[in-house]
Amino acid sequence: MLNQTKLMSAVICIGTTMMVSACAGAPVAPTAPPAATVAPAPKAADPTKAPDVAKPAPAADVPELTYHFVAFKDKDVAIIEEAVNKILIPKIGAKLKLKTYGFSDAAQKIALMLQSGETCDLISVGGFIPYLPSVATGGLAALDDLLPKNAPNLWARYKPEWWNAARVNGKIYNALNYTGWTSYAGFWARSDLIEKYKFDWKNTKKWEDWEPLFDNILKNENGVTPLLSSDVWGQFWFPTYYGYDPVDDSIGSGRGGALVGVKVGDPNRTVKLVLDTPEYRQAIDLARTWYSKGYVAKDVVPDNDMIAKRGALKYGGFMFPGTGDFSTKSMADAEWKAVPIFTQHLQQKNMLTTGIGRTGFTVCATSKNQDKAVKFIEEINQNPELYNLFNFGIEGKHWVWKDKATKIIDLPAGVTADSAAWLPNTYWQFGDRRQLYLTDPTDVGVWDRIDKGIADGDVSPVMGFTFNRKPVEKEIAQVNTVAKEFEGLNRGSADNVDAKLTEYKSKLKEAGVDKIIAEMQKQVNDWSATLPKK
Repeated sequence: MLNQTKLMSAVICIGTTMMVSACAGAPVAPTAPPAATVAPAPKAADPTKAPDVAKPAPAADVPELTYHFVAFKDKDVAIIEEAVNKILIPKIGAKLKLKTYGFSDAAQKIALMLQSGETCDLISVGGFIPYLPSVATGGLAALDDLLPKNAPNLWARYKPEWWNAARVNGKIYNALNYTGWTSYAGFWARSDLIEKYKFDWKNTKKWEDWEPLFDNILKNENGVTPLLSSDVWGQFWFPTYYGYDPVDDSIGSGRGGALVGVKVGDPNRTVKLVLDTPEYRQAIDLARTWYSKGYVAKDVVPDNDMIAKRGALKYGGFMFPGTGDFSTKSMADAEWKAVPIFTQHLQQKNMLTTGIGRTGFTVCATSKNQDKAVKFIEEINQNPELYNLFNFGIEGKHWVWKDKATKIIDLPAGVTADSAAWLPNTYWQFGDRRQLYLTDPTDVGVWDRIDKGIADGDVSPVMGFTFNRKPVEKEIAQVNTVAKEFEGLNRGSADNVDAKLTEYKSKLKEAGVDKIIAEMQKQVNDWSATLPKK
C-alpha cells in the first residue's frame, strides 16, 4: 500500500529537506486573504466522479509546460502524463510534460537547471528540492501578482502570515501546499521487534526511553542495527524536538544540521547559534552515547545502500524530524517488507514554524506561460481527480476502490508496492492533501486529529518571517563548508566532544557565522517592529 506520511526516506530532505529566505524590513501583506485558524476545505467536485469537461482543444494547439518533481516509482510516467493532459487541456488550455527525479540527485539537478537559465515551467519544492536555495539561483518567478489573478481560490485559502512564510525579500515564490502542517520529531520503528520484546513504546516520552529496545536488538538480532543512518540520515540535532524554529534550514550541513534558531516562547525573538545552547549539547552527547553503544552503524553508507538494507530489514527503525498523523502502512509495504511501522511522537506538541512556507509549487522565471502554470496550480488544488492521478495513478490500472464511501483505495490484485509502475510516494508535492484518497481505514478522520494538532500547537515567535540571505550569501557558503567538516559531532562519531565543539565554534566564527546571525537578528527586529502590538 502507499505511504500516507511524507516519504523522506531516500534523500536529502532537509535538507532534509528545504527553505525560505526572508524579508529585511517590513513584510509585504498579501492581498486580503481571509483570516482562518485552520485552512478551509478546498472547493472541489465529488472526488469519486470525473468532473464535466468541455471538448478539449487539439493537443498540438496548446502550450506545453514542463513540470519537475521527485518520484519513488515512475515507470508509467508517459501513461500518467497522457491521463493528466486529458484533464488539463480543456481546463487550462495547456498540457504538461512530466520530468521526474530520484530523491538523492533532484536538488543538484534542479539547481543547475535554474542557474543555467534553461527553459522550464513548474517545480515542486520541499524536502528534496529545497525552496530557499532554489530562490537563490534567481531562476524562479515571483507569484505575488500571478496567484490572485490565476489561482484566486488558493490565494484566498490561507492566512496572510502563512503566505508571508513563503516570502523571500518581500516576494512570494512558492504556492503553498497544505500538507496538514502537523509534524513531530519522533520514531518510526518496526512493530515486529517492538512486539517481540514487549517494549512499552506508547509510554515513551523522550529519545532515551527507547534504549531498552535497542539493547535487545543488539543482543539478540544478528545483523540488525537499531537505527538506520546514511550519508543523508543519522544526525541527532532536531530543532523542533528541542523547541527551536531553525528559520533557515539551509544554514548548516543538511538534514539535522541547522545552525541557527529562535526558541519557541522567546518574546525577544533572539537568533541563536545553536552550538551555544544546552539543548545542542544534549543532542550531541546523546549522539556520542548511542554511536558508542552501536545503536547506529559506525560506517557512513551511501543512501541507496541504506535503502536496500532497510528493505532487507537490517534496521530497527529511525529517528525522523517530522512524523505526522497519517498511517505508515504504505511506507511499510513499500520500504519495510510489509512489516508494520509504529509511529511515536516524542516532540509532545506540534509546532507551526516558518517551514510551512517551504513546500509547494514554484514557477520558473524562464517560463513563457507563467499564467498557465499558475492555472495548473489552481486546478490541482481543487480537482481531486487530477490530484489523486498524480499520487496514485489511474483507477483500475494502478489502484482500485476498497471502500468508495470513505475514499479508501488499494492496489489492484497481483500488484505490490515493489511491482507498482506508478508510486511517487510524495504526498506533500501535489497541492492540498485534504483531497487525498486513503490507503488505510485508520486514516478516516485524520483531518480532525490534524486540525486539533494545529489548534493546540505552539506557534513560532517568528512565524511569518522569512530571511533574506542575499547580504550574507558568501558567509553562508563558508559556514556550510565548515558544518560539513564537523558533521561527526551531530552523528556521534567525533572523539573528544569538548575539544571538537570548541574547534567547530572557532572555525564557524572565522567563516562568518556572527555576521549571519547579526544580519538575521536585524531583519527579525525590523520585521517585529511592523507587527501589531498585543
